[in-house]
Amino acid sequence: MWGNRFAAIKAVLEKRPAGVAVVAGLVAALLASGYLSRREAEILKIAEPMPVVIAARDIATGEPIDEETLSVVSVPMRFVNPGAISSMSQARGRVAVVAIAKGSQVTRAVARAAWERMGVASLLPTGMRAFSVALPASSAAGGLVSPGDHADILATFDLGDRSSSQMTTLSLVAGARVLAVEKRVAGSPQEDAKKDSKGIFSGAIGQGQWSRDISVTLAVSPEDAQALAFAQQTGALALAVRPLDESPEEENVTPTTISSIAEGAGALSPIRKPFKEYRGTR
Repeated sequence: MWGNRFAAIKAVLEKRPAGVAVVAGLVAALLASGYLSRREAEILKIAEPMPVVIAARDIATGEPIDEETLSVVSVPMRFVNPGAISSMSQARGRVAVVAIAKGSQVTRAVARAAWERMGVASLLPTGMRAFSVALPASSAAGGLVSPGDHADILATFDLGDRSSSQMTTLSLVAGARVLAVEKRVAGSPQEDAKKDSKGIFSGAIGQGQWSRDISVTLAVSPEDAQALAFAQQTGALALAVRPLDESPEEENVTPTTISSIAEGAGALSPIRKPFKEYRGTR
C-alpha cells in the first residue's frame, strides 16, 4: 500500500516542479493518517474488555474465597487494576488479607493463597496439629512421599529386658495427611509446578541423599502428636504411603513381633561377639 503511494508521489515530482506543493500535502496527509491509525489502535486496545474477578458481596479479612463470594465481569483494559485475578480457578482457595468491598476487583495483593499468608497452619483442619518426623529416606517410602499424600506411621519398640530383645512394631498413626516434605508445602504453586514438570516422582530423593534424614510434616490429632513425640525418643519410626481414597477406620492391624513372624518363636537373645583373653608374662 505504502509502495504504491510513494510511487505516485515520485511520478508527480518527475512531471513538474509545481507538484512539490502537492507532494507536501500528500506527505502530510499520509503522516496524519498513520498517526490516527496508531492512536485508534491504542484506544481500541485500552478499551478492549478483559475478564476480571470481583467480590459478589463484602468479604471479611481472613475469610476464605470461593465461587459463592465472587463473580466474573468484563472490564475495559484501562480500568483493570494491577495484579487483578482473571478467572475463578486463580481465585479459588485464596484468603482475603484485607476486607474486600462488594464490587471491588480481587487482586493478588488482597487475596493471597492460604499457604502464603499463614503457612502450614492454614492447611490444618480444626482440632488437628502439624507434627514433623525425621525419617531416613529408606524408611519414608524411598523418599517418594510428597505433600498431599496420606500415610501411616509405624513405630518399632524394644519391649524386652537386658537378657533378651522383644522387638514390636505397631501402627501408631493411620491415614495422616502429609502437609509438607522438607520445605515443599502441599498446594503451593512451586509444588504444583514441580509435579507438572517432573510427574509423580518429583519428590524422589537423589543419589547420595539416602544417608540423611528427611522431614515429613503430618496433620495429626493432639493425642497422635504426643504418641509421635514419645516414639521418636524411644523407638524407630517408618512411613508407609497409602491410597488417598482408603479409610483407616476399616483396618484392625495387630502389632507385629518375632513370634508372629516366626510362628511362635520367643524373645531374641542378644548376640555377643566372641572375645579372646590375652595374659601378660613376667
